Amino acid sequence: MRASLGMVAAVLASGCAGPAWQRAPHDVRFQRVPEPTLHPKPESRRPADWSYALEETTTRPLGRVLSPISWVDEATGGPAAHDVNAFGEVLDSTWFENRIGRGLLTEAEVIRGPPGPGPAPGRLIVLSSKISGASPGLRVRDREGREYLAKFDPPAYPGLASSAEVITTKILWSAGYHVPANFVRRFARNELVPDESAMGPGGHGPAAPMTKEGLDDLMMLANPSLGGRVQALFSRIVD
Repeated sequence: MRASLGMVAAVLASGCAGPAWQRAPHDVRFQRVPEPTLHPKPESRRPADWSYALEETTTRPLGRVLSPISWVDEATGGPAAHDVNAFGEVLDSTWFENRIGRGLLTEAEVIRGPPGPGPAPGRLIVLSSKISGASPGLRVRDREGREYLAKFDPPAYPGLASSAEVITTKILWSAGYHVPANFVRRFARNELVPDESAMGPGGHGPAAPMTKEGLDDLMMLANPSLGGRVQALFSRIVD
């Protein structure tokens, strides 16, 4: 009897001695855990095209082949996950929420997607811009003080990228991920007003203060409709 009590005490002691994520209450579903700090914030850098291509096509694949740890992880299935409960379910966190685990979403909720207001009609203050990628982009602030990333479709394919992003955002939000609210809106080019401190692309050199003329040149890369209005996807800046 004493031996049995000793074993029970040892098991309980070992269960309570582990890290916080291993302790109770594991029987409570949908626990919320703080975002772990695993690594320092990486420094911002813009690698050259040749170095990026060399790293992704040669250095990283070769390192995975030659690293003994990679072979061990592949053979053993890798380390156990630290961010699941006793049921093997992912916990609520800063990037995920168990929406469809708590109950069924209605059709209206799926169609709406991430909650949040779209850009207010009227003037849009341009805070910055970019020309990299297939189409130009702007960071803007509406008259209500809300900020958005305005993304434009490739001129030859109007509606292609914007419609795909709106649809996939609603699907990902329904699955539980925290994603920005996206809206498609048409506006006149004269509704765009550069902010006094706005910086724009300086050709092949460094960024330069944005002017109305420079903004007009940038918008020439967009695809206006027959009425002279431009369609863009407005992605709400996430807190």
